[in-house]
Amino acid sequence: MEFVRAVERLGEALKKIGDEKIDFFKTSPKAIYDYNEKRFELLKAEVNQAIGSIRTFYKTGLEEIGGENAETVSLIEDLDACYKRNDTKGMMAVLEKIKKHVPNVQTGKKQLSELRIIVPPLPLEIREEVALDLTEAERCYNNNCFRSVAILCGRILETALFRKYYEATGDDLLETSPNLGLGKLIAKLKEKNVVFDPGLTEQMHLINQVRISSVHKKSNNFYPTKEQAYAMLLYTLDVLKKLF
Repeated sequence: MEFVRAVERLGEALKKIGDEKIDFFKTSPKAIYDYNEKRFELLKAEVNQAIGSIRTFYKTGLEEIGGENAETVSLIEDLDACYKRNDTKGMMAVLEKIKKHVPNVQTGKKQLSELRIIVPPLPLEIREEVALDLTEAERCYNNNCFRSVAILCGRILETALFRKYYEATGDDLLETSPNLGLGKLIAKLKEKNVVFDPGLTEQMHLINQVRISSVHKKSNNFYPTKEQAYAMLLYTLDVLKKLF
């Protein structure tokens, strides 16, 4: 079913890219901060995550999809080749072949209606708290409460970064500065020479920006879409895995 989910997610993201005529592989240094105008960043994350899941499946579970292994391997290799050369139309064409070849992709759609989050390995001190927040975020997502997803993603990242700061310095900011926001937490970690992958920092800033836009009262209220909420969950899980 993980393969089925990945194929369905990839197909939906590629369809949106085609429908909206998005220049998917064009990058902009402002994209991560200009959330409303650079929606393709979220679609890009969706495609990357789906491709990653398909690659993992290719290595570990070919027999589970109910197709002939040799042909399935060939199709997945074709899909990966299209991805590497930035050929979104080619990826769509290969996906259609996969859907015809693999029975479970056609029959699994009803089982794809709800998100199921797997909690990544975490330090014992925060494991229960983060697991509870992820469970609540999953429930919010499945019930279309997407602003709540944004709030919980921000809270989860703050919990993780407070812990990361303690592990790096021995100082417990939860005791001395419990109201530090996500941006200031990232800055304080950098002051202590805790270096993040640039992509990781951008993911955290993006989640924080969406959370702020969703929570604080403004002249134009912001309501994340289902796709945006899903991307935030993907980013949050990715950050947790890389932090610990």
